[in-house]
Amino acid sequence: RIRGKGAGTFEDLGLKQETVDSIRAWLRVRPGEAKGPLFVRLDRGATAGRAGHRLTENAVYLLLRRLGKRVGCTIRPHGLRHTAITTAIVQAAKDRRPLTSVQRFARHKSFNTTASYVNAVAADVDEVMERMGT
Repeated sequence: RIRGKGAGTFEDLGLKQETVDSIRAWLRVRPGEAKGPLFVRLDRGATAGRAGHRLTENAVYLLLRRLGKRVGCTIRPHGLRHTAITTAIVQAAKDRRPLTSVQRFARHKSFNTTASYVNAVAADVDEVMERMGT
């Protein structure tokens, strides 16, 4: 179960067995309460008293920014989500799967939201084709 967008809402999320196994391994070694948050702070130094507490949205943002700087690019949480959805759309097209599967993956309530990503993918393809002179 994961937290949904609304207050107090939860959703069931299907995971591959490999992912389930990795999460179970992490739960055996992570600090904090057994029924606590999955992702927790692993602080060292001055803020060590917060180790084992829920990883905040801001902490995730800062972590991704720092990792992005290491590899020379800008990374944001929503940018990762956008990339995952865009990749899923391209793969669905290759596999001839319906876009409703991407809608479920993205957890979009409205199909129109998923469709807006399709339009962005199409515009990107058109731009690449134009640059290639085709």
